[in-house]
Amino acid sequence: MKRILPGLGGVLAIVLLVLFVNTLRMPSRQLQVAAVEPAVIPDRALEHLSAAIQIPTISTDDDTRFNSAPFKTFIRLLERTYPLCDSLLSKTVINRYALLYRWQGRDTTLNPILLTAHYDVVPVDTSYAGRWAEPPFSGKIDGTFIWGRGTMDDKLGVIGILEAVEGLLQEEFVPERSVYLAFGFDEEINGLQGAARIAAYLEERNIHFDYVLDEGLLVGRGLVPGITADVALVGLSEKGFLSVKLSVIKEGGHASMPQSETVIDILAEAVLKLRRHRPKARISEPVERFVEFIGPEMPFYQRLVFANKSLFEGLILKLYEQSAAGNSLVRTTTAPTIFSAGSKANVLPGTAYAVINFRILPGETVAGLFDHIQKTIADPRIKVMVAGAAVEPSPVSSIDSQGFLTIEKTLRQIYPGALIAASLVTAGTDSRHYTGIADNVYRFSPQTATSEDLLRIHGRNERITKEGFKDCIRFYRQLLLNVKR
Repeated sequence: MKRILPGLGGVLAIVLLVLFVNTLRMPSRQLQVAAVEPAVIPDRALEHLSAAIQIPTISTDDDTRFNSAPFKTFIRLLERTYPLCDSLLSKTVINRYALLYRWQGRDTTLNPILLTAHYDVVPVDTSYAGRWAEPPFSGKIDGTFIWGRGTMDDKLGVIGILEAVEGLLQEEFVPERSVYLAFGFDEEINGLQGAARIAAYLEERNIHFDYVLDEGLLVGRGLVPGITADVALVGLSEKGFLSVKLSVIKEGGHASMPQSETVIDILAEAVLKLRRHRPKARISEPVERFVEFIGPEMPFYQRLVFANKSLFEGLILKLYEQSAAGNSLVRTTTAPTIFSAGSKANVLPGTAYAVINFRILPGETVAGLFDHIQKTIADPRIKVMVAGAAVEPSPVSSIDSQGFLTIEKTLRQIYPGALIAASLVTAGTDSRHYTGIADNVYRFSPQTATSEDLLRIHGRNERITKEGFKDCIRFYRQLLLNVKR
């Protein structure tokens, strides 16, 4: 034993030395770029966003309830507000309400870029009636904020892009490479009539983009544990999704004589199985890139863990799994969203169904997930069907491309105090429709948000600061100025 202990101590010392060396050698990935003098953005830009918010362009799955009037009004607003964009750029209206603009660059041999956003919004939950600080479609501008549905998701993107382009057109600026602008009108219901139609139109004409920039992540304030600085997060990929409907049919009867197992028992057990046996947590490529960017900026003890992630992967996964947001980044999530059975208190129902929504990590597939669902339930009494569209995770875009470098540089110039990090978008965006016609697709929405602000997206009291919206315009303006070969 006396001979073994010194040997173990020596091994431990070597291991600790390797851990410390790896930590000290973990290089910072933060691009060193000087901030630019903030462009002067006139207050009328705030009025333009306000006017856009006041038009209730609400998308709906039910075609019979679709109201086209607000969408037509919105398009007319853009024509009046941005006359140079409407006259100097080549404009195409696709499927009545989707808009595509082409701004020809100096060098037409270069692949163009695409800036995209959507102008439809989700409905206002009636349970929130009267609980908004300002009416959801008021577009009110007070001393600090612009209020209303769409200020964060995603009319700020549409108006921010057009404000930036209109201003540059006034200055007679011409980008180095051609720039396309695409604005969908049904992103909130999967974008099949808007962005998908635009993408098909572009593909038919053999137009291929160097990169696409759509909404997605944002500048997070206090969102990354251990980091006090703001963190500008750029999505390299987005999760896929699959919803399945589980249904059971069994003889019902009177509630005074319940069977040993009812349809509700059977269905509830299946849902619990899926919740208890979730797909395994793992570090996907976008999260790996996040660690590369943010790890070197963390306190030493956290940096040590991330610098030696092959050894501490289990610990890293446990840390992520402690929060709902973190858990969604490291596993394919399982979320029961609908459970329906019965119609009367004293009647045993003969049928029951549930809908489970899954968000799929990059590197996994719809087919693989469906197989997992069936094997986990393993009950022939339960019928499992795909409910709605099934979408594969999007490809993972490069952090070494000219496009990412341009976005990164622009972020450092407009948000000089923020760290930059690549990451994963856990929700869905229109960008997935463009992956087949672009080398890379990135997802970033130029706005700053806290965890409280994130609840406003699709929730109540959606708003953006006036200066935050001006920074949004500055971001798109500077990005266009930075577009090079």
